[in-house]
Amino acid sequence: MALKKSVARHGDLEINQDIVFQRRMWRAERCTRYFILAALIACVLGFFGGGGWLAEREIRPPARSFVAKLPRFGRVQHRQQLILDISEIPAGEARIGVDAALLENFYVREVFPEPLRTEIRDGAVEFVFAPPSGPWTVRLELQPRRAGALEGRLRLPGGEAVEFRQWIYP
Repeated sequence: MALKKSVARHGDLEINQDIVFQRRMWRAERCTRYFILAALIACVLGFFGGGGWLAEREIRPPARSFVAKLPRFGRVQHRQQLILDISEIPAGEARIGVDAALLENFYVREVFPEPLRTEIRDGAVEFVFAPPSGPWTVRLELQPRRAGALEGRLRLPGGEAVEFRQWIYP
């Protein structure tokens, strides 16, 4: 003998409904839509790397003798570029120092243009260049060693230093 389940009558219709459950489902659907919308906006703005307004940043020291351009976000074992646009050039050799914290957090894979020599001073590596006359650009190709919030410091011609922090995704 089959059990007969009671079904509520609503007007001419016999409908089995659970309004409390239905409202919970509608709330869950709205929350999911907002979450997906927020994730899409974050992607478009560059929060997860790639292009977008949030993806890159420029650091200018108070003296404004150079501009450092680097990505805000990166991935472990994925190469990225730190570009230094240097406007004021000291006479003779130009030295760009990379501190120990940057070397602990990043591999320096390539330096362009190639430095005349590399020196180790005060726990930092210094790249010595013969700068051309006029503004010039130095590109460091870095590769993060681990995920998380990483930081580093560069010391540039004239003794100015620039510190940067970067979030690295796994």
